[in-house]
Amino acid sequence: MVHTNYPPHVTATFSIGDIVISGCIFEVNSAYTDPTIVQCKVRAPDGGTTTYGLADPELTQLGVGMYQLEIEPDQAGEWWVRWIGDAPAQGEQEGVFYVREKNVS
Repeated sequence: MVHTNYPPHVTATFSIGDIVISGCIFEVNSAYTDPTIVQCKVRAPDGGTTTYGLADPELTQLGVGMYQLEIEPDQAGEWWVRWIGDAPAQGEQEGVFYVREKNVS
């Protein structure tokens, strides 16, 4: 089972250049569990998709089964995030957040 603490439980709006934190928890039988492989895919409004893994500095492990990704959006629009884990904590979770242009700089 996969839980995200942000997206999809909260639909939020950010500004270009903000740091957006997406977090994910992987569980097996109510116990936090590390998947063998953890990925987070991020799709920007223009359709470009970036896949992050633990070798990338943006994706960090906070504890057993707990991960976070720092995203710095550079486009206004709808952004999608998909967390993916494989055995033993296999699962996927997808969420969305929105980015707007800054009105005052």
